[in-house]
Amino acid sequence: IARLESLGDDRPIAVHLYAPDGAEPGVRRLTVASLREYPLTQVLPVLTDLGVDVVDERPYTIRLSDGETRHVSDFGLTVADPALWGDDATAEAFEDAFRAVWSGAAESDTLNALVLRAGLPWRSIVILRAIGRYLRQTGSAFSVEYIDEALIAHPRLATDLVRLFALRFDPDDG
Repeated sequence: IARLESLGDDRPIAVHLYAPDGAEPGVRRLTVASLREYPLTQVLPVLTDLGVDVVDERPYTIRLSDGETRHVSDFGLTVADPALWGDDATAEAFEDAFRAVWSGAAESDTLNALVLRAGLPWRSIVILRAIGRYLRQTGSAFSVEYIDEALIAHPRLATDLVRLFALRFDPDDG
């Protein structure tokens, strides 16, 4: 109810990732509350780019006493390796990444899978995306897609690159 009440022009969606009671270790549910209904063709690519498989959706329409409506979609998500779900911090990072993509603050591409695979926040993935594009502009023989695939296949390397970037260029990071 709090998520539905928090919706407004400045906050068109609210999300919550959780482990349902009695579910298999690799299963989570993502609840998306919104002011309007969104087609699955807009939501599914964002979730796929975050590295999850969507196995079902439970949509609900809620009519408020003032006649307005709210929409809730509850998505069933799975991952190949249940350890990727991590802890509450991972869930929060996943929710933040979904909101960032949805609002247009972040791009939706396969690098977003590093939220789960490497435990990186979406803002750190922006750094990796920029590095890949910079390399391409400097004449690197590797395509952006190839660089993305290599980082996803080697999440520890992705994490190390973000850390190196922070050490070299962030004066607050020691």
